Amino acid sequence: MVKNFQHQQAIEYYRKGKKFYEKSKLSLVTNVNRQNEKHGHLYETASSYDYFVPKQNIEPLIISHQNIHPLLDMSFEHTCILLNEETLYVFDISRFKVSPFNTIVFQLNQSPLKTTEYSGTIMERYFKHKGISYKNISLLGRSLGIQKCCPYVLGEEAFVPEKGPSSAHTNWYGMHHVLHAEKNSKDGLTYLFCRNQHRLLLPLGKRGYYDQLERAASLYYVQQLLKGEVMSIFHLVSDFNYQAERNVIQKRLQFHTPELPEFFTLRDYFCYLDYFKMQEGLTRILGEENPYIEEIMNHFKIPPFPFNFS
Repeated sequence: MVKNFQHQQAIEYYRKGKKFYEKSKLSLVTNVNRQNEKHGHLYETASSYDYFVPKQNIEPLIISHQNIHPLLDMSFEHTCILLNEETLYVFDISRFKVSPFNTIVFQLNQSPLKTTEYSGTIMERYFKHKGISYKNISLLGRSLGIQKCCPYVLGEEAFVPEKGPSSAHTNWYGMHHVLHAEKNSKDGLTYLFCRNQHRLLLPLGKRGYYDQLERAASLYYVQQLLKGEVMSIFHLVSDFNYQAERNVIQKRLQFHTPELPEFFTLRDYFCYLDYFKMQEGLTRILGEENPYIEEIMNHFKIPPFPFNFS
């Protein structure tokens, strides 16, 4: 009798357990299917995982003035393009009369965009978006001795014109994405190796590229000093993290630091800018060779330091 009772009890426990298991399994499958409908996940009933499609970067591009046709073919038409920190190259193709488009914009992780806007219009929109005009960056550049082709450096972004930026048909490349540069003696082009394995093949002289690197490094360095001064005044801490590999500007400053005075403050720099603007105005009015400029400037207190970037 005892054995029969234990046998019946075991069968009853087995039935209850089986019923609970099947009910739980049905509930699990129903919930997963609902998630599948809601989130678009791929689901296999025999598996215990969800499959997510990973983010795909675009294939590395070789951007050259010689392959405009294939670059146009792979580009998507767009209007009112707004540049950002991922912009790699603003390529003006207005001289390419076969196409109705005037500019191709290349991004690190997106397909190229083509537009009928001129590169000058696109860059002006970017300057307005950043809140600091190119004219103001040029003033900072002139105070450091940069008289032509001044790069637009603001924070961690640095866009360099291939020729005079006053033209509406100038190409600009994002030097903050350039990791290495080489001069190719066979085709006379400068190869810029960029993040994500993109390459820019540009008709730049070796000296011209390194001059622009020095200009960009000087602007970046002074801005970092001013940033550090402001953060010190307000007791702020920077949370900026460098990318996996530093760009050519940061690498340049690792080994060649511009010469500045031992004590550098915002007040020192603003005094210097006042002095510089006054001298620049007198030169424009009286002429560059006028001997009285130096005599007039001697009546003003000269700032305790010159900027010397060598």
